Amino acid sequence: KLLKNRGKLTEPLLRKRIIKVEELITLEGVDISELEAELNVLKVKSDRLEITHASILELLPEKDLEAEFEIVEDFRDKAIRIETKARRIITCQQNVSTILNSTHSDSAIINSAVNATIEKRRFKLPKLELRKFDCDVKEWLYFWSQFEKIHDDSSVEDSDKFQYLLQSTVEGSRAREVIESFPPTGDNYPKAIDCLKTRFGRNDLQVEVYVRELLKLVLKKANSNFCSNNLCALYDNLEQQIRALETLGVTTDKSAALLYPLVESCMPEYFLGAWQRNSNFDLGSYSKKRLDTLLKFLKTEVESGEN
Repeated sequence: KLLKNRGKLTEPLLRKRIIKVEELITLEGVDISELEAELNVLKVKSDRLEITHASILELLPEKDLEAEFEIVEDFRDKAIRIETKARRIITCQQNVSTILNSTHSDSAIINSAVNATIEKRRFKLPKLELRKFDCDVKEWLYFWSQFEKIHDDSSVEDSDKFQYLLQSTVEGSRAREVIESFPPTGDNYPKAIDCLKTRFGRNDLQVEVYVRELLKLVLKKANSNFCSNNLCALYDNLEQQIRALETLGVTTDKSAALLYPLVESCMPEYFLGAWQRNSNFDLGSYSKKRLDTLLKFLKTEVESGEN
Protein backbone atom coordinates (compact mmCIF):
# COMPACT_ATOMS: atom_id res chain seq x y z
CA LYS A 1 0.00 0.00 0.00
CA LEU A 2 2.85 2.35 0.85
CA LEU A 3 4.53 1.64 -2.49
CA LYS A 4 1.28 2.28 -4.35
CA ASN A 5 0.87 5.63 -2.64
CA ARG A 6 4.43 6.57 -3.54
CA GLY A 7 3.75 5.64 -7.18
CA LYS A 8 0.59 7.76 -7.23
CA LEU A 9 2.58 10.73 -5.91
CA THR A 10 5.39 10.26 -8.47
CA GLU A 11 3.13 9.97 -11.53
CA PRO A 12 1.69 13.52 -11.43
CA LEU A 13 5.18 14.94 -10.80
CA LEU A 14 6.48 13.11 -13.86
CA ARG A 15 3.50 14.24 -15.92
CA LYS A 16 4.18 17.83 -14.84
CA ARG A 17 7.83 17.59 -16.01
CA ILE A 18 6.74 16.14 -19.37
CA ILE A 19 4.31 19.05 -19.87
CA LYS A 20 7.05 21.53 -18.94
CA VAL A 21 9.49 20.08 -21.51
CA GLU A 22 6.74 20.07 -24.16
CA GLU A 23 6.11 23.77 -23.52
CA LEU A 24 9.79 24.60 -23.81
CA ILE A 25 10.34 22.83 -27.14
CA THR A 26 7.43 24.75 -28.70
CA LEU A 27 9.15 28.07 -27.94
CA GLU A 28 10.93 29.65 -30.95
CA GLY A 29 13.95 30.92 -29.02
CA VAL A 30 14.16 28.24 -26.34
CA ASP A 31 16.95 28.53 -23.78
CA ILE A 32 19.10 25.42 -24.29
CA SER A 33 20.42 25.48 -20.72
CA GLU A 34 16.91 25.53 -19.26
CA LEU A 35 15.79 22.76 -21.60
CA GLU A 36 18.74 20.55 -20.63
CA ALA A 37 18.01 21.16 -16.93
CA GLU A 38 14.36 20.13 -17.36
CA LEU A 39 15.45 16.99 -19.22
CA ASN A 40 17.71 16.03 -16.30
CA VAL A 41 14.82 16.48 -13.82
CA LEU A 42 12.55 14.47 -16.11
CA LYS A 43 15.11 11.64 -16.24
CA VAL A 44 15.44 11.52 -12.44
CA LYS A 45 11.68 11.38 -11.91
CA SER A 46 11.22 8.83 -14.70
CA ASP A 47 13.87 6.55 -13.15
CA ARG A 48 12.30 6.95 -9.70
CA LEU A 49 8.85 5.99 -11.07
CA GLU A 50 10.28 2.89 -12.78
CA ILE A 51 11.99 1.75 -9.57
CA THR A 52 8.80 2.27 -7.55
CA HIS A 53 6.65 0.41 -10.06
CA ALA A 54 9.18 -2.41 -10.34
CA SER A 55 8.80 -2.93 -6.58
CA ILE A 56 5.00 -2.78 -6.88
CA LEU A 57 4.98 -5.38 -9.67
CA GLU A 58 6.81 -7.88 -7.45
CA LEU A 59 4.04 -7.68 -4.86
CA LEU A 60 0.96 -7.58 -7.10
CA PRO A 61 -1.12 -10.65 -7.91
CA GLU A 62 -0.89 -11.88 -11.49
CA LYS A 63 -4.30 -10.51 -12.52
CA ASP A 64 -3.23 -6.91 -11.69
CA LEU A 65 0.20 -7.07 -13.34
CA GLU A 66 -0.89 -6.13 -16.87
CA ALA A 67 -2.71 -2.93 -15.82
CA GLU A 68 0.21 -1.74 -13.70
CA PHE A 69 2.72 -2.63 -16.43
CA GLU A 70 0.76 -0.58 -19.01
CA ILE A 71 0.90 2.46 -16.71
CA VAL A 72 4.68 2.23 -16.50
CA GLU A 73 5.07 1.66 -20.26
CA ASP A 74 2.83 4.62 -21.08
CA PHE A 75 4.94 7.00 -18.96
CA ARG A 76 8.18 5.55 -20.32
CA ASP A 77 7.07 6.01 -23.97
CA LYS A 78 6.01 9.60 -23.33
CA ALA A 79 9.29 10.37 -21.60
CA ILE A 80 11.37 8.84 -24.43
CA ARG A 81 9.44 10.65 -27.18
CA ILE A 82 9.67 14.05 -25.52
CA GLU A 83 13.37 13.57 -24.70
CA THR A 84 14.12 12.64 -28.34
CA LYS A 85 12.43 15.81 -29.61
CA ALA A 86 14.23 17.95 -27.06
CA ARG A 87 17.65 16.43 -27.85
CA ARG A 88 17.09 17.03 -31.57
CA ILE A 89 16.32 20.72 -30.91
CA ILE A 90 19.39 21.06 -28.68
CA THR A 91 21.65 19.49 -31.34
CA CYS A 92 20.19 21.69 -34.05
CA GLN A 93 20.71 24.84 -32.00
CA GLN A 94 24.30 23.87 -31.25
CA ASN A 95 25.01 23.24 -34.96
CA VAL A 96 23.56 26.61 -35.92
CA SER A 97 25.67 28.35 -33.28
CA THR A 98 28.81 26.61 -34.58
CA ILE A 99 28.10 27.64 -38.17
CA LEU A 100 27.31 31.22 -37.19
CA ASN A 101 30.50 31.51 -35.16
CA SER A 102 32.67 30.05 -37.92
CA THR A 103 31.22 32.31 -40.61
CA HIS A 104 30.95 35.47 -38.55
CA SER A 105 34.10 37.04 -39.97
CA ASP A 106 33.16 36.10 -43.56
CA SER A 107 29.68 37.55 -43.10
CA ALA A 108 31.14 40.77 -41.77
CA ILE A 109 33.35 41.10 -44.86
CA ILE A 110 30.46 40.34 -47.24
CA ASN A 111 28.12 42.77 -45.47
CA SER A 112 30.80 45.43 -45.56
CA ALA A 113 31.28 44.95 -49.31
CA VAL A 114 27.52 45.00 -49.96
CA ASN A 115 27.07 48.13 -47.88
CA ALA A 116 29.97 49.79 -49.70
CA THR A 117 28.39 48.95 -53.07
CA ILE A 118 25.01 50.32 -51.98
CA GLU A 119 26.70 53.42 -50.57
CA LYS A 120 28.61 53.96 -53.80
CA ARG A 121 25.64 53.46 -56.16
CA ARG A 122 23.04 56.11 -55.47
CA PHE A 123 21.29 55.83 -58.84
CA LYS A 124 18.85 53.41 -60.43
CA LEU A 125 20.22 51.39 -63.33
CA PRO A 126 18.14 51.56 -66.53
CA LYS A 127 16.16 48.48 -67.51
CA LEU A 128 17.89 46.35 -70.16
CA GLU A 129 15.87 45.47 -73.23
CA LEU A 130 16.53 42.34 -75.26
CA ARG A 131 18.13 43.19 -78.61
CA LYS A 132 16.04 41.71 -81.41
CA PHE A 133 17.79 39.76 -84.14
CA ASP A 134 16.53 40.27 -87.70
CA CYS A 135 18.77 37.71 -89.50
CA ASP A 136 21.45 40.30 -90.43
CA VAL A 137 24.66 38.35 -89.86
CA LYS A 138 26.47 41.55 -88.81
CA GLU A 139 24.04 41.88 -85.90
CA TRP A 140 24.67 38.35 -84.58
CA LEU A 141 27.52 39.24 -82.21
CA TYR A 142 25.48 42.04 -80.61
CA PHE A 143 22.43 39.77 -80.26
CA TRP A 144 24.23 36.69 -78.94
CA SER A 145 26.43 38.55 -76.42
CA GLN A 146 23.19 39.60 -74.69
CA PHE A 147 21.03 36.51 -75.18
CA GLU A 148 23.85 34.17 -74.08
CA LYS A 149 23.19 35.25 -70.46
CA ILE A 150 19.69 33.78 -70.71
CA HIS A 151 20.99 30.72 -72.58
CA ASP A 152 23.54 29.91 -69.83
CA ASP A 153 21.16 30.60 -66.92
CA SER A 154 20.46 27.16 -65.38
CA SER A 155 17.63 28.58 -63.23
CA VAL A 156 15.49 29.27 -66.33
CA GLU A 157 13.57 26.36 -67.82
CA ASP A 158 14.25 25.53 -71.48
CA SER A 159 10.57 26.08 -72.30
CA ASP A 160 10.87 29.66 -70.96
CA LYS A 161 14.14 30.17 -72.83
CA PHE A 162 12.30 29.21 -76.03
CA GLN A 163 9.78 32.00 -75.42
CA TYR A 164 12.58 34.51 -74.72
CA LEU A 165 14.24 33.42 -77.95
CA LEU A 166 11.04 34.06 -79.90
CA GLN A 167 10.70 37.51 -78.33
CA SER A 168 14.32 38.28 -79.25
CA THR A 169 13.75 37.95 -83.00
CA VAL A 170 12.03 40.35 -85.37
CA GLU A 171 8.59 39.20 -86.44
CA GLY A 172 8.53 38.11 -90.08
CA SER A 173 12.32 37.76 -90.29
CA ARG A 174 14.10 34.60 -91.42
CA ALA A 175 15.42 34.18 -87.89
CA ARG A 176 11.86 34.11 -86.50
CA GLU A 177 10.82 31.64 -89.22
CA VAL A 178 13.70 29.30 -88.26
CA ILE A 179 12.62 29.30 -84.60
CA GLU A 180 8.91 28.94 -85.38
CA SER A 181 9.67 25.86 -87.46
CA PHE A 182 10.11 24.06 -84.10
CA PRO A 183 7.20 23.37 -81.74
CA PRO A 184 7.74 25.63 -78.68
CA THR A 185 8.82 22.99 -76.14
CA GLY A 186 11.76 22.72 -73.78
CA ASP A 187 13.14 19.73 -75.69
CA ASN A 188 13.20 21.72 -78.93
CA TYR A 189 14.96 24.77 -77.46
CA PRO A 190 18.56 23.46 -77.92
CA LYS A 191 17.64 22.31 -81.45
CA ALA A 192 16.33 25.78 -82.31
CA ILE A 193 19.51 27.38 -80.93
CA ASP A 194 21.75 25.02 -82.92
CA CYS A 195 19.79 25.73 -86.09
CA LEU A 196 19.96 29.50 -85.51
CA LYS A 197 23.73 29.35 -84.93
CA THR A 198 24.23 27.23 -88.04
CA ARG A 199 22.28 29.68 -90.20
CA PHE A 200 23.56 33.00 -88.83
CA GLY A 201 26.22 32.52 -86.16
CA ARG A 202 28.85 30.26 -87.74
CA ASN A 203 32.35 31.56 -87.10
CA ASP A 204 33.46 31.28 -90.73
CA LEU A 205 30.33 33.12 -91.87
CA GLN A 206 30.97 35.93 -89.39
CA VAL A 207 34.60 36.28 -90.52
CA GLU A 208 33.52 36.51 -94.17
CA VAL A 209 31.06 39.29 -93.32
CA TYR A 210 33.65 41.48 -91.56
CA VAL A 211 36.31 40.87 -94.21
CA ARG A 212 33.73 41.97 -96.80
CA GLU A 213 33.17 45.12 -94.75
CA LEU A 214 36.88 45.86 -95.04
CA LEU A 215 36.69 45.26 -98.79
CA LYS A 216 33.80 47.73 -99.02
CA LEU A 217 36.03 50.34 -97.44
CA VAL A 218 38.62 49.62 -100.12
CA LEU A 219 36.01 50.08 -102.85
CA LYS A 220 34.86 53.35 -101.27
CA LYS A 221 38.39 54.62 -101.01
CA ALA A 222 38.38 58.37 -100.79
CA ASN A 223 39.68 60.46 -103.67
CA SER A 224 41.73 63.68 -103.68
CA ASN A 225 39.01 65.68 -101.90
CA PHE A 226 39.26 63.41 -98.87
CA CYS A 227 38.86 65.51 -95.70
CA SER A 228 39.71 65.00 -92.02
CA ASN A 229 36.11 64.09 -91.15
CA ASN A 230 36.28 61.21 -93.65
CA LEU A 231 39.52 60.08 -92.02
CA CYS A 232 37.84 59.98 -88.59
CA ALA A 233 34.96 57.92 -89.95
CA LEU A 234 37.42 55.61 -91.71
CA TYR A 235 39.37 55.07 -88.48
CA ASP A 236 36.21 54.29 -86.48
CA ASN A 237 35.00 51.88 -89.16
CA LEU A 238 38.34 50.10 -89.37
CA GLU A 239 38.52 49.74 -85.59
CA GLN A 240 35.00 48.31 -85.54
CA GLN A 241 35.74 45.64 -88.15
CA ILE A 242 39.12 44.67 -86.61
CA ARG A 243 37.62 44.39 -83.10
CA ALA A 244 34.82 42.20 -84.46
CA LEU A 245 37.35 39.93 -86.20
CA GLU A 246 39.41 39.69 -82.98
CA THR A 247 36.25 38.67 -81.10
CA LEU A 248 35.83 35.86 -83.65
CA GLY A 249 39.42 34.72 -83.10
CA VAL A 250 40.90 36.38 -86.19
CA THR A 251 43.59 38.25 -84.27
CA THR A 252 46.15 40.54 -85.82
CA ASP A 253 48.83 38.09 -84.62
CA LYS A 254 47.47 35.35 -86.90
CA SER A 255 46.01 37.30 -89.81
CA ALA A 256 48.15 40.43 -90.14
CA ALA A 257 49.38 39.31 -93.57
CA LEU A 258 45.76 39.38 -94.79
CA LEU A 259 44.59 42.44 -92.87
CA TYR A 260 47.52 44.78 -93.55
CA PRO A 261 47.06 45.10 -97.34
CA LEU A 262 43.28 45.50 -96.87
CA VAL A 263 43.69 48.25 -94.28
CA GLU A 264 46.40 49.98 -96.29
CA SER A 265 44.21 49.89 -99.41
CA CYS A 266 41.49 51.80 -97.54
CA MET A 267 43.73 54.81 -96.99
CA PRO A 268 43.63 57.94 -99.15
CA GLU A 269 46.70 58.75 -101.28
CA TYR A 270 47.82 61.76 -99.24
CA PHE A 271 47.67 59.73 -96.03
CA LEU A 272 49.71 56.87 -97.51
CA GLY A 273 52.34 59.38 -98.62
CA ALA A 274 52.59 60.81 -95.11
CA TRP A 275 52.70 57.30 -93.67
CA GLN A 276 55.54 56.14 -95.94
CA ARG A 277 57.54 59.25 -95.06
CA ASN A 278 57.04 58.57 -91.37
CA SER A 279 60.11 57.42 -89.43
CA ASN A 280 58.21 54.35 -88.12
CA PHE A 281 57.51 53.06 -91.64
CA ASP A 282 59.52 49.91 -92.31
CA LEU A 283 58.62 47.87 -95.40
CA GLY A 284 60.86 45.02 -94.26
CA SER A 285 59.19 44.47 -90.89
CA TYR A 286 56.63 41.76 -90.18
CA SER A 287 53.00 42.34 -91.22
CA LYS A 288 51.85 42.42 -87.59
CA LYS A 289 54.25 45.22 -86.70
CA ARG A 290 53.42 47.19 -89.86
CA LEU A 291 49.67 46.87 -89.20
CA ASP A 292 49.98 47.99 -85.57
CA THR A 293 52.19 50.92 -86.55
CA LEU A 294 49.83 51.94 -89.38
CA LEU A 295 46.78 51.93 -87.08
CA LYS A 296 48.70 53.86 -84.44
CA PHE A 297 49.73 56.45 -87.03
CA LEU A 298 46.15 56.71 -88.26
CA LYS A 299 44.93 57.24 -84.70
CA THR A 300 47.50 60.02 -84.17
CA GLU A 301 46.41 61.75 -87.39
CA VAL A 302 42.74 61.54 -86.39
CA GLU A 303 43.40 62.92 -82.90
CA SER A 304 45.53 65.78 -84.25
CA GLY A 305 42.80 66.62 -86.76
CA GLU A 306 40.21 66.81 -83.98
CA ASN A 307 42.29 69.24 -81.89
